[in-house]
Amino acid sequence: IKDVCGKELSRQTFYKFVKGETSTSITNFSYILDKLCVEFDEFLLIQNGYEEKEYIKIMKSLKKLFESKNASKISKIKQYCFDNKDMNQKFLHLYYISDILLAKILDIPFEKSATLMQKYLIGVNSWTHYELVLFNNIMFVFNSEMIDAIINKSTSNLEKYVQLKGYGNENIRMLLNVCFLLLQRKELKKLRKYFNIIKEIDLSEDAIFERCSILFLEALINFINEENNAEKQIINILNVFNTSNSSNMYSMYHDCYIHVKENKNDFQMLIL
Repeated sequence: IKDVCGKELSRQTFYKFVKGETSTSITNFSYILDKLCVEFDEFLLIQNGYEEKEYIKIMKSLKKLFESKNASKISKIKQYCFDNKDMNQKFLHLYYISDILLAKILDIPFEKSATLMQKYLIGVNSWTHYELVLFNNIMFVFNSEMIDAIINKSTSNLEKYVQLKGYGNENIRMLLNVCFLLLQRKELKKLRKYFNIIKEIDLSEDAIFERCSILFLEALINFINEENNAEKQIINILNVFNTSNSSNMYSMYHDCYIHVKENKNDFQMLIL
């Protein structure tokens, strides 16, 4: 305890804080964690019984269920989030996201939830990792002009997260998802703009998914331009996802490839 308190805290202050008899400043709390050699994210994990926060687990589940088009389970999560929406704002957002993803799968309207999420993401004062994850899950509800505005707003705040592995990768995935969405919408000029931004980002060697996704997107662009070996590269990258049992990613990227292949003439006309 002497080592933890150091020269900044008295033992009396420390004991009162530990026993819940008083609060402390963020400066003191950060000082204590630093003395214990514990990062804040690690502290939150320990404090939550070495489990992720519930809303994070739900967000990850929704992503997987949407990729596998499991409407039944998304519907159950939607109801659960609705029942807990008064607990905090995160569950209200999860309810809106569940509604949007479910409606997308069932091909039914989702305007109300989409409008409320758009209002939040555009109106929030400063973007953090949380807003980035929300946007990544429902960016298809935004038109291209709104996407431009959001990315211009978010990237300036999120550049500081690049050195944090998980957060930095999420930023890259956002830009990748924007590119694939623009490809689906056949907005090739804007796609190339964001793809050039992606290529300027310095990736760590272990960012295998991001590297494969970038190569796949580049191969698709080259395939549209009828460059040699582009289709072979597409197949090679699809095989990587297939061999590594990344079935959802393989299915999603394979569908994207087939969409481009079947509409290749239309894409080439856009280039001309």
